[in-house]
Amino acid sequence: MSLYSSSNNARKFLIGFLVFAVVIIFFDNFGTIQRGIGGTTDEASRFYMKSNRIFNDLPEFDIPSINIGSSNPQYSITSTFSNTFPDVSYVYQVLKPRENFQFLATFEDTAANLGFEEEPQIFGPNDYRWQSADRTKTLRYNSVTQVWSLETDLSANSDAKVADLTGDASSYQTRLAQLVRTLNFGSTGFTSPQFDLKFLDLNAAGEYIVTSTIDDAEFAAGSVYRVLDQATLKPQNERPAVRPGQTAPLDLKGKVYTSDSTNGSFKTLFSYNLSNPAKDVFRINFINFEYTLTGVYQIITPEEGFSRVQSGEGALVALSTSTDDYFATAPLREVRRFQIDARRTELAFYEPQEWVGFTYPIYVYYGTAELTDGSLANAVFFMDAIKRVN
Repeated sequence: MSLYSSSNNARKFLIGFLVFAVVIIFFDNFGTIQRGIGGTTDEASRFYMKSNRIFNDLPEFDIPSINIGSSNPQYSITSTFSNTFPDVSYVYQVLKPRENFQFLATFEDTAANLGFEEEPQIFGPNDYRWQSADRTKTLRYNSVTQVWSLETDLSANSDAKVADLTGDASSYQTRLAQLVRTLNFGSTGFTSPQFDLKFLDLNAAGEYIVTSTIDDAEFAAGSVYRVLDQATLKPQNERPAVRPGQTAPLDLKGKVYTSDSTNGSFKTLFSYNLSNPAKDVFRINFINFEYTLTGVYQIITPEEGFSRVQSGEGALVALSTSTDDYFATAPLREVRRFQIDARRTELAFYEPQEWVGFTYPIYVYYGTAELTDGSLANAVFFMDAIKRVN
């Protein structure tokens, strides 16, 4: 072999070795930060709080799922999941609803703020009911289950028959938050809540259709979501060092969903400018759950969660089109294919509306559904995120 060939081979080997070393160093550094975010048993490499499992094995829970008949859909996914999800989450213990004597001192004020100033009718020791003078509005409260509901016959109520939104869209979130406080519902998670507003237009067929233009709307459906700590960082002296070019994760907050992905813990239907609850508010649903202790539990990755959704373990909680009547029960829809957008995936919480003792971390997957008739619908799945001990 010539001197030139030997020298050339040596250079190739050296270049190859240097490339290999750079790749190893990159993945070692990247892996350190990623393992610190989630998925390692090496506690020194982790950024988030330690798992403590203070409630021991958590009971499994059911999330109501939309019926898609005999469908056997395929699943696909676009993009990739974010690498910023933690490997742990808080779990919140919820006390079993019971008579809250502190709230019993104010519940009649709650009714009065909704326009019901007469003494309630009492059905048994725990059920209270108020009716408006024209019998078009009914307010119910159960002092044990802590369930509040307000219903209005929209076709008969004089305010509802001429309803028209007169506020501006930006003001309604502030007024929704104020309404929660006015009704004495300012419990855990409502300090900095999230909101969802849908403006509803009555079409010629008598259906309430969601519209993006407030000028065309008669009513607004408002939802207020609790927001809770999802995962917090360890004390500074317990975290791994962040190397140059790396970014440490942040404390995370989580939105609290109920069984319908479009509904938070407090739901209402209103009109006008939402400044006078007795006149402007037509429907309310709220369970005054009392949150107590928190525990820390390991969670699965979003990839594993999606795999379980494909296996039928997830709950389909929304399957809707833009022309659906907001108040009507959606028809049975069969699905050919679900396509999930990984970039929209959330780590959040699920608050069961039937008390089970806890509010749990879940993954929320958003996407579209191709129906068997060829049309498209919006789809949302919930998946239990707890890493269960086998």
